[in-house]
Amino acid sequence: MSFNATNVTQISISGMTCQNCARHATEALNAVPGVERVRLQLEPGSAEVFWATDQESDISKLEKALEDVGFQCAQIAPAKFHRDTRSGKSRFSGWGLNLFLGGPVLILMMLGEWGMELGTSSNYRTFSFLFASLILFVAGSRFYRGAWQQLKKGRSNMDTLVSIGASSAYLFSIWGWISGKMVHLYFMETVGILTLISLGHWMEAKVSAKASSTLKSLMQLAPQRARRQEANGAFEEIDVSELYQGDLMEIRPGDQIPADGNIVEGKSSVDESMLTGESMPVEKSAGKKVYGATQNGQGRLLVRVVGLGEDTALARIIQVVEHAQNSRANIQRIGDKVSSVFVPVVVMLALITLFGWFVWPSGMQHISELIQPLLWSAHATESVLAAAVLHSVAVLIVACPCAMGLATPAAIMAGTNAAAARGILIRDGEALEKSGTITCLAFDKTGTLTQGKPEVAAFESFNESVDFDHVKKMTASLSAKSNHPLSRAIASMEWAEGGADIDWNDWTEHSGLGVQASRSSDDESAQDDLVRLGSLNWLRGQGVALGASDAFQKRWMEQGATVVGFSVNQNLMALLALKDLIKPKAFKVLERLRSKGWAIHMVTGDHKRTASAIASELGIEDSHIHAEVKPEQKATIIRDLQDRGERVAFIGDGINDAPA
Repeated sequence: MSFNATNVTQISISGMTCQNCARHATEALNAVPGVERVRLQLEPGSAEVFWATDQESDISKLEKALEDVGFQCAQIAPAKFHRDTRSGKSRFSGWGLNLFLGGPVLILMMLGEWGMELGTSSNYRTFSFLFASLILFVAGSRFYRGAWQQLKKGRSNMDTLVSIGASSAYLFSIWGWISGKMVHLYFMETVGILTLISLGHWMEAKVSAKASSTLKSLMQLAPQRARRQEANGAFEEIDVSELYQGDLMEIRPGDQIPADGNIVEGKSSVDESMLTGESMPVEKSAGKKVYGATQNGQGRLLVRVVGLGEDTALARIIQVVEHAQNSRANIQRIGDKVSSVFVPVVVMLALITLFGWFVWPSGMQHISELIQPLLWSAHATESVLAAAVLHSVAVLIVACPCAMGLATPAAIMAGTNAAAARGILIRDGEALEKSGTITCLAFDKTGTLTQGKPEVAAFESFNESVDFDHVKKMTASLSAKSNHPLSRAIASMEWAEGGADIDWNDWTEHSGLGVQASRSSDDESAQDDLVRLGSLNWLRGQGVALGASDAFQKRWMEQGATVVGFSVNQNLMALLALKDLIKPKAFKVLERLRSKGWAIHMVTGDHKRTASAIASELGIEDSHIHAEVKPEQKATIIRDLQDRGERVAFIGDGINDAPA
């Protein structure tokens, strides 16, 4: 998405290594006077800072705020910002390097020390020292940098625990090796600490990248080019970032609309399904509003721009998605509250452990033996000092949430992958955490419960003097040149074969109304027949008698179908009912869900009549139907259900469902 607002500052941030860092950076930026909102992405290491309309952007304030919490930033140009955030390169590729180096080394050391029992070999000790040094300075560098940046500001973080733990094991092993006072060295433990915690970071980064890719795909929905009317009346193709409010832009047939605006001239139908969920195109004319990223039909429109960048309907949907993705699970929020005191407390506990084992080894050994049945077999230590150091390092590493961060992302990835294999996409860890307590299921209609596109549900002849098969072929042939969804549905029917042989003259499409053409009459002495296919109101306005069709209209319109007519001259030949058909397994699926005690709701942007007809067929209660709902309102409905005590899962398939 492009921005031309002057109150947006785009920056790159260095020094962030985990979600906790991202939280601190976001809080620091939000605390800067004049900052209205911050959009920070941990994965590429970038942020967009939105200033209040009456404030001027000031990069120096942002730099100072981030420096105070141990990070650095630099302003970057919008074009480079969007190129970087969309690129496949990850700033977390460093975690992959740590795994690439540390993984094989750790496996070799485990085989040598545990499998081949080479721990006391002089050659093995030299080998383990060299490789532990390599891993410490390559894989450990990120942890040391993070710890140092925080230490300079009088802070500590999880990098502090990892750095102290890995360094303690490494330095203690060097001392034991040089002094000759230790048989067992802990170089393998040094490599294991850094490699396994890097694995946790890599898995966390993968989950973060998955969430970021969702936003990137939403941002890329809007077109990047627009046709703006210049002062001389000519139209010039420009980048969307060069558009300003009040500009006039031309929307040609079939174009995607670049920005929100009001129609000044023209008439067309616009497919807004990606925003509203309504399966049928919406008729638009002068004075009506159109929205960026929606698809224009067959008419030409002249539109005055009223919304750009953050002021578009698509951007508001993205903002809601961002808010949802940035929400944190309860366990994470609890961790945030204690993080400010957690690291100092853990370091203190490690020192107490070190002191306890050093001055009171018999008592500590007795405590260890009491809880030993609950744990793995302990490695026999050679001295009091070795026991003291080993146990204090264990306190540092086990207490580090990154150790939990290894298990938590693993569980999330296993769960999301298993769900994805069954066609279920889980938004984030919080959603997965809450899924076990669901009491209510809210479904989108279009594309979720229904096929997502209109199909011919009924075709009835109203003139027995004409061969009905020939009438079918004429309707298919007449609609074949149109891109309207109803026309495409008619043209794709199985009885359309043979329609291509019909020759039409003066084929014309009336936007939002229908199509018409002329053909040679079967009576050679008569004038050409004028054939029409379109809405009943249009046919009635052209003098076509529709009286005999009342029963058909009532029956199918009550079911939420769209009824169109086919006429030759002033005679009605046939009526067609088109509707978005229910998926074959939808009824059985909902029945099974209801049998498990879950309440079923339907939330859709479609008309109330259409929604009620679909809900009736699926057995959904009238009080559980939410129709004509805008995308941003879907999330409000979900919150209302939650306020009533429901635990809600929302099932949808489109961008309009993203906020919910």
